[in-house]
Amino acid sequence: MVGNVDDHVWASDARTRDVLAGLLDELELDDLVSGLSGGQRRRVALARLLVGDWDVLALDEPTNHLDVEAIAWLANHIKNRWSRNKGGLLVVTHDRWFLDEVCNTTWEVHDRIVEPFDGGYAAYVLQRVERDRQSATI
Repeated sequence: MVGNVDDHVWASDARTRDVLAGLLDELELDDLVSGLSGGQRRRVALARLLVGDWDVLALDEPTNHLDVEAIAWLANHIKNRWSRNKGGLLVVTHDRWFLDEVCNTTWEVHDRIVEPFDGGYAAYVLQRVERDRQSATI
């Protein structure tokens, strides 16, 4: 049983199997959450969210407590979760690689202003430098 879902039900769902393999492979599925470490609990909470059929996901520091393989899995999962131009992701993270992998728009929030930038973190940095340069010449 995973959560309150019988084995034959969750095992027949490709997304659930993928999420469990990507995030919880080292755990026994019958382990009690109360006996898990903080990082393992974080993985369980993320897995619980990702098995849902959501149109929009909001993730706060989703790569914390994940190893490199799990971070790469999560980025791939996010990129392939929805068909083109369907679904949305709002992510807050300090993981610059993850931002570059999954984001097509970056928002900078400062002085009660939200400025959009096309692309992930690297593109944001380049666009921000260019905007600052142009502002300095005016």
